Amino acid sequence: MRTEGRFQFDLRSRHSAKILTDNIKLTIDIEKAKKELQPDGFDGAITVAATALGVVPIAGSTLASLLMAAVGSGLGRRRDRFIILLAEQLNILFTEQKTRLDAKELFEDEQFVTVVAQATDIAVRNHQKEKIDALRNATINTALPSELPDDEQLLFVSWIDDLTALHIRILTFSQNPRNWMDANELKPRSVRDQLFIDPDAVISRLAVDPDLYDQIIRDLIARGLIQNDPIHQINSMSSNDRLDFSYLTEMGKRMLNFLSQPVVG
Repeated sequence: MRTEGRFQFDLRSRHSAKILTDNIKLTIDIEKAKKELQPDGFDGAITVAATALGVVPIAGSTLASLLMAAVGSGLGRRRDRFIILLAEQLNILFTEQKTRLDAKELFEDEQFVTVVAQATDIAVRNHQKEKIDALRNATINTALPSELPDDEQLLFVSWIDDLTALHIRILTFSQNPRNWMDANELKPRSVRDQLFIDPDAVISRLAVDPDLYDQIIRDLIARGLIQNDPIHQINSMSSNDRLDFSYLTEMGKRMLNFLSQPVVG
């Protein structure tokens, strides 16, 4: 006889979404979660804002309360959107034949819970899509079997907080310049049968100021994610294959892979 199990995944301290399993299907009720993850009203918004900002509203301080309520409402929406993003991706993993994760084991896994908490906290403080996507992907990759050590996973998640979307774009370019240029409809120029890239065109398509580009390159080198400026390396090498090289360090490759959308199926 087939039995029905029920597991509850706490999304917030006062709300939860149900995870139902009948030994075949296991999903998070996204629509129910969306309804339950509604703003808590004025007082709730103040609580969220005060927690995020590390302050306590002074009694009678109307302006401070209004400010924290406004900020808290936005922070609450960010948190809720991120939780829903995770839930949608987890549904795929729970129902995919090749992964078929066990929900109860996953939600009792301390590493996964820590990454969810860390990523959600960072998501609340960020609005850039590239960073939110990276946080989602890192969290989902934590749920999947991986040889990446726990400490390195936590390090990479914390770096998402420190880095900008520009850092992630430059890492992606550095991984495979030819693929990135093809995706962005940029062509290398040929000089005496040698292929070169136009630094100004690449930097412009990266949507970064040239001076800021140099600073980001220094940041990535300091973290051990790249060795040198990839544009300079490409144009200083003689082989035409250099556009297909990865200019990431081994750590850079592991981090970008961890922040990339997992392939399921």
